[in-house]
Amino acid sequence: MNKYEFTGKTMQYFDKSRSKDVTLHQIRSIASGILGGWVESEENLSQTGDCWVAAEAMVYGNARVYDNAMICDYAEVFDNAKVYNDARILDDANVFGNAQVYDNANVREGADISGHAEVRGNANISGKARVYGDAQIGDNAKICDNVNIYDKANVFGKALVCEEVKVYDNAKVYDDALVWGDAEIYGDAEIYGKAKIHGKAKIHGIAKVYRSTVVYDKNIFDSKDTNKEPDHYGELSDKLGMSDSRTIKAYAGDAPATVMMNNSDEDKKYAVEITETLKKIVVVEAESFEEAKEKVEIAYSREDIVLIADDFDDVSFNETVIFGANSISNDESIDNYEILDNVNLFARSKSR
Repeated sequence: MNKYEFTGKTMQYFDKSRSKDVTLHQIRSIASGILGGWVESEENLSQTGDCWVAAEAMVYGNARVYDNAMICDYAEVFDNAKVYNDARILDDANVFGNAQVYDNANVREGADISGHAEVRGNANISGKARVYGDAQIGDNAKICDNVNIYDKANVFGKALVCEEVKVYDNAKVYDDALVWGDAEIYGDAEIYGKAKIHGKAKIHGIAKVYRSTVVYDKNIFDSKDTNKEPDHYGELSDKLGMSDSRTIKAYAGDAPATVMMNNSDEDKKYAVEITETLKKIVVVEAESFEEAKEKVEIAYSREDIVLIADDFDDVSFNETVIFGANSISNDESIDNYEILDNVNLFARSKSR
């Protein structure tokens, strides 16, 4: 038994994929009488399941919508695209080419899915994002703003990619990774764990960035010789493993810091621990815990405090790095300090 029928109302619409005008038919629910959107033929929208084309949405060409998929608002599905399972195409989004959107995926706003791209799982594509080629977006990944994902790139897990980012070639972004700004991920690079890539950073070759590493700014790393010291910061390539503290000279890394406060309220000195694999202690004068954190964050981002590979060779408390006028005396135990909180710093390790 059919669930919808043509109302008899038609309109001419230009099919971009075939470069010609086509006749679209408005649909209406037989059971409720509710008007729907527009299809070129019954082949575009299944008569079974709860799938529907609503409002001013359009499905035409050889495109197919079936199962419980919904096409709403001013969205368009055309060419040879398929939308099925419980997927949703909303707002002004377009799905075309041989693209497929399925499972519980959501494509909305002005996003385009095309080529042989696949969007699945609980993935959410929004803004003016473009996913095309053979790219795949899955799991709980979110793609937004003006991002371009193409070629055979793969974004999945709980990854978030936004702003002006490009991910292409065979690159992968997954787990809880966050990529934003004007960053580019390409080649066979992989970004995963809780890694953060932003600014104009470029990750390529077969580089892997993972754990809690942060890479940012306009960074360049020699892609031919991984043993060469970088002239600048952050563009990573070839066989650079980003979680190895021994390679800290070759990349901009994330250095979580622990702020500790002396139990005495009189001297108002704060010890800040910057940790990559071992630790480095920085002492600053401050009026409060928050001020101590802020001073160290600023100093670290400006490279007044620098972590280099040598920092991880048998660092002891007596080798404390001093920032400011005061330090903890060598005979003062670290146990006298109370751990208060964690600080994430954008560390930039300088070659020395």
